[in-house]
Amino acid sequence: RQKEQETKNDALCEGVQALLRNSIVNTYNRSLDRGYCPIYEKENIERVYSAYHLLHGNDIATGLYNKVLAMPTERVIDDA
Repeated sequence: RQKEQETKNDALCEGVQALLRNSIVNTYNRSLDRGYCPIYEKENIERVYSAYHLLHGNDIATGLYNKVLAMPTERVIDDA
């Protein structure tokens, strides 16, 4: 019975990790399309990434997370 519970717990952790990773990817894609990432989305992705990392997620999502944080928080208007 304990083995069954451990298996379910592992599956639950993997599922949550996948959902968090998806959220990071979606935030990156949305921000890339806009050319900036609003501060409220940066705050959210920091919380999402923290949970993702605690679940041992550390693949391409880490790079996307860092790229989002490096984006400006407002649209850059070119006056040229």
